[in-house]
Amino acid sequence: MSAVAATLLVLTLVVAVGDWLAVARQDFHLNLVCRPLVLLLLIGVTIELQPSSSEAWAWFLIALVCSLLGDLTLMFQGALTPTSLGFFVAAHLAYLGGLVFLGLDGPRLVVGVLLSAVALLALGRTVLRGVQTRQPGLVEPVRAYIAVVSAMAVAAFAVGRPLGVVGAGLFYAADAMGGWNRFVHAYPVLPLATIVAYHLGQIALVLSLV
Repeated sequence: MSAVAATLLVLTLVVAVGDWLAVARQDFHLNLVCRPLVLLLLIGVTIELQPSSSEAWAWFLIALVCSLLGDLTLMFQGALTPTSLGFFVAAHLAYLGGLVFLGLDGPRLVVGVLLSAVALLALGRTVLRGVQTRQPGLVEPVRAYIAVVSAMAVAAFAVGRPLGVVGAGLFYAADAMGGWNRFVHAYPVLPLATIVAYHLGQIALVLSLV
């Protein structure tokens, strides 16, 4: 990793911690600054990396841009909408495309599918029932999102790079916690846990390119 990439990575982590504090304190203005800045800095890190696959690198950059647009839309709309969900679906599709270029292992793919099926049975159905009760108009967008994030996590497991597996797992956990908090039952700790897992998951996925 180059010195520029390393410096940008440190700055990404510092700003991410700032955003975690903003979420913990419910500081809207600090969050408004830190949330997009984390993704902008991480895009800078990605640009400065020397990836093992230029195709995967390009897809990951697209994923980060889509995530940034999703974050901005979510913040300014103040609620989860089909538009913000659409950006996040696009982000996961881009990550999925990049992971395919890193190479999928057949046996690991099968194991990943089985693990994803267990997670969907344990959490997915409950979250979808919550969506149906609280925001029925989002049922199909959320269903599509769950399918895409599950496919991304399976692909990361099939690639087998440790940071990629950890990153996808954290991303999956962030989505599960966020969905549970929004649609099933709100717990005070979940917003903070969600944003920490979200940021660390994105960072780990990016670093898996090297």
